[in-house]
This record gives sequence, C-alpha cells and structure tokens, in this order.
Amino acid sequence: MTWTRGVWPNWGLSLNGSWPSVRDRLNRLLAGWSAYFSYGTRASAYRAVDPHVSESVRRFLAKRRKEPGRGARRFSWSEIHGKYGVTQLVQPLNLERRINI
Repeated sequence: MTWTRGVWPNWGLSLNGSWPSVRDRLNRLLAGWSAYFSYGTRASAYRAVDPHVSESVRRFLAKRRKEPGRGARRFSWSEIHGKYGVTQLVQPLNLERRINI
C-alpha cells in the first residue's frame, strides 16, 4: 500500500472538530511522516504527497461547508497552503536567490 492510498480516512479527522485542531493534527502527521522518511531522495515522494493532501483537504473543506462539487474553485492550492495553513512538503523555488549576478 502506498502512502497516498487510503490514508486520509484513517487519520481520524472528523467534521465535528474545529478547523485549527484538524489542521494542527494534519500538520503534525505530515511533519512526522517527513522526518521518518527524511533519509535519501524524497523529492518524488513529496511531489506525490502534496497534491494528494491538497485534494483531500479541498474535499474535506467542501464537504464541511456544504459546497457543491469538490471545491476546486473555492479552495485553491495557494489558499490551502496559505490561508488555511496546511504544511507543504515541497517548498516553492525562490528564483531570486538562485540568480547570481
């Protein structure tokens, strides 16, 4: 079983808890997972996990707020990892830092 299959339902995230408590539990789980698998090359795993987590959070929030559909318009990637505070494993590149003039 890969990490991205069937993990979200087993996290025990209920629709009854407040969003900050659900987010904090999710972020702790992601931090623990990241630390556990921190040896070796992990970029491909992180690139697989980030979209899965974002989509799961999007569905969770859409269901909680009774939004129609899966909530793709209402909850964008940047909102999930910015406004809603979900940890992003793959950090975006800072292009200014990489340019040596």
